[in-house]
Amino acid sequence: MDRVGRLAGRVALGLSLAAGAGALSPTWAVATEVQALFPSDRQTVPDPRQSTGRRVALASPDCVVDAAGCDEIRLVNELDGWSVNPRMAIHFSGPVALESLTKTGAFILPLAPEPLPSPIGLAQLVWDAASHTLYARPERALLQARRYALILTTRVLDDGGQPLAPALNAPIVAEAAYGISAQGVVFQRLKRLGVGKGEVAAATVFTTQSVSAGLEQMRALIEAGPAPELRFALGPRGARSAYARVELDGLELRRHVATDPTANLEEAVKLPLVLVPPTDIRTIAIGRFSARSFLTADRVIPPTATREEAPAIQRSEDVDVTAYLPTGTMPSAGWPVAAVPTRNSGARPRQKRMCRTVTVLNKSSLKLFNPCPRRKAWWNWCNGPRWNIFKGCSSNNWTWSSGAG
Repeated sequence: MDRVGRLAGRVALGLSLAAGAGALSPTWAVATEVQALFPSDRQTVPDPRQSTGRRVALASPDCVVDAAGCDEIRLVNELDGWSVNPRMAIHFSGPVALESLTKTGAFILPLAPEPLPSPIGLAQLVWDAASHTLYARPERALLQARRYALILTTRVLDDGGQPLAPALNAPIVAEAAYGISAQGVVFQRLKRLGVGKGEVAAATVFTTQSVSAGLEQMRALIEAGPAPELRFALGPRGARSAYARVELDGLELRRHVATDPTANLEEAVKLPLVLVPPTDIRTIAIGRFSARSFLTADRVIPPTATREEAPAIQRSEDVDVTAYLPTGTMPSAGWPVAAVPTRNSGARPRQKRMCRTVTVLNKSSLKLFNPCPRRKAWWNWCNGPRWNIFKGCSSNNWTWSSGAG
């Protein structure tokens, strides 16, 4: 959610922290205060149609003056929570001692148990001296659809060495979910860390968005439908497009990169056929299947309420597949198949991430899964010849079901 990060500073400066509403005692008269925190559920509204029960509701700018900003806010306001890697903004009334911003003084507190280290420290700190605003991100990604509290304690000092001024005559935490204040939960969790009420200078509660809700709904729709048919008949006049490796002298790639369908193809590029020698590969087959797509003609997935609505299938699109069948005797249940997706930006880190998910075909479905969740070798397969994927895991539950070989 990078667009929310870009908005963090602008929104934080426009917020008013309820905790700072009361008059200050003489002890704290000149101490620095926290005046605004972002993100916060104060910028959301209850929405039972969403998986989180909330929806972002930022105020829109003047759309005549700032059309782009208005469009950004409209898109952000469709989300059911904040990013799992939010760019946080903390606005102070004056300068602070940056060396005091340690994990014991400023941190993110999960409001429900989770199987990851907590509390969560702040990382990637950026200090804006002109506005007295600190920008930061959590030191690890947060879990989706969870509530967290951003906490600042009196262990954070101002530039004069005084602790941050705590709030007086106002609740530290005003955010509520389902009509219930979060303050009791926050103090209960802080007590387990040895942090008392008097040590809390400022706090805000925020809810992370449900990152995978739409993906899970789309997967369920695909699995509930009929399996796509993978066809290997892409040769001239529908001829079979499966070729014996020993009969191939070379492969050439000609890409169509223009929007005009009648435009000429790029110059041919010879592919390194040596990576798939006939001693290891028996057949190279080029196939195609019709995949259900959730993208509109504008290549976007229409937004939906994450609890009550599932993304709708918009169309079908053809997906091309190149298969490499190994030599040797095929098992009675068929070859186990792992196919690496290749559409990417060309950057090796992205390729590695994609290689951790594989496409598997069997007689009933086309699914995405990791065939070797406990074997780190899968990570390294993508660094070598593609045909090495056939030498990894083996399971008769996942078989090649078309006539490629």
